[in-house]
Amino acid sequence: MGGKNTKDRKNGTGNDILEQIFRVKNELALAYRVFDQASSSEMVDSCIYHINSLQATYAHYLRQAKERGAAEEPFFCRGRENAI
Repeated sequence: MGGKNTKDRKNGTGNDILEQIFRVKNELALAYRVFDQASSSEMVDSCIYHINSLQATYAHYLRQAKERGAAEEPFFCRGRENAI
């Protein structure tokens, strides 16, 4: 159990970082769609919290990718207008 994929995830190497960036970017796009449908103030608050968390996670992986030379400018997702 474990194997190379587990080791790569722990080290955050190569394509795994890019996969995480794309995964978080897709989760962020979904979070924005859920936010658009939120009907109660509690749900809006929850969505905002979740979006902020995903943005921090996205920034973390993007920083790691840039440090390793794995990402270029097109991976930026600064705001909602760039969400899928």
